[in-house]
Amino acid sequence: MAQIHIPRQKVVHRTVWEVFRVPVLIAAVTTAGLTFALFGNGLSDAISWLALAVPVAIATFYWIKGRSVSRRSVCGKSGLHRLTPGT
Repeated sequence: MAQIHIPRQKVVHRTVWEVFRVPVLIAAVTTAGLTFALFGNGLSDAISWLALAVPVAIATFYWIKGRSVSRRSVCGKSGLHRLTPGT
């Protein structure tokens, strides 16, 4: 039986701040947007719309990016097919 060589991936250790830095920033922007919407009118409304659009824009960007990555793997360009025996 042929042996399959699977390369080991490098383990990356991250601190709590490195892991939660971006989610905390997104939460702060969202909270600021909600606060501007609650307590202001005019320019505050425009700022709140922009601030509340940030999480939607980020989610849309990564959703589209994830779809393009999954399409590449379906087309066989990911290299995962080399890990299965007999190919």
